[in-house]
Amino acid sequence: MADGELIIRQGYTELETEIGGKPLVFIPPIIGPGGYVDIKERIEKALLNFPTAAETVSLVYAARKDNFSNYAKEILERLNGGLLTSTVCHYFPNKGVYIQDNPRVENRKIIRNENELVLKSEEKNLGVRFVPFRFKVGEQNARDLVRNSFVIGLVGEEGAERLSEIAGDFGYPSVSSFNNVDEPLTMPSALCIEGLDCKSWFVVNGKFNYMNGSAFGIRSQKFLDYMKRLKAEKISRELKRSLDDSFKIIEEAEAILRGEKPRV
Repeated sequence: MADGELIIRQGYTELETEIGGKPLVFIPPIIGPGGYVDIKERIEKALLNFPTAAETVSLVYAARKDNFSNYAKEILERLNGGLLTSTVCHYFPNKGVYIQDNPRVENRKIIRNENELVLKSEEKNLGVRFVPFRFKVGEQNARDLVRNSFVIGLVGEEGAERLSEIAGDFGYPSVSSFNNVDEPLTMPSALCIEGLDCKSWFVVNGKFNYMNGSAFGIRSQKFLDYMKRLKAEKISRELKRSLDDSFKIIEEAEAILRGEKPRV
């Protein structure tokens, strides 16, 4: 597969792209609009995974390169309301932001535990990154995006490079975040297009607190197992129907041999 290509498969539809050289498969339809917890619950109810910020960048990047299919057009159109991601930003006063993929949600609230975040940020591959304040917010250029520590923390180096490639296609690149906060604060993240006075911005948003976000779910093992079970059940039903038809034909043939009038 070419770098960032969007491959569409029908049946149940798959939208395949890649991240870090590995395949990444999204399953339509898009879910939304809604807020973070609502979108998360609906995606997980469909046995799919809620995409991280980095995975969402891969989807937008592939859609921008495709630019022709209806799916690509819908992905890009949903930027106007915001493509919500599972990645959240936990801001702490005079420190910085802990960026976390797929945090726990209890009683419809995102859980923020500073001690846990500190421990996870010190280990690799636990889905938490710490970025101290001092990063640039507001309007950016392509070079700013690639070097912005908040953007890298949110979407990774590959994601930052991809954003720098495509952001200018949608408007002026911008980062929406905080330089500091007065109290601990947790906010969802999204990629979105915002406009004002005939000017539009492509926003890497680390404080997305709206109820109009959308997201595609990512294919999970639970989803694959469920689809395999559905397929097996369908084959079983078709086989039973075929056997029933065969037995009926045999019964009618035996009746004819006995000289009986076949049942209509």
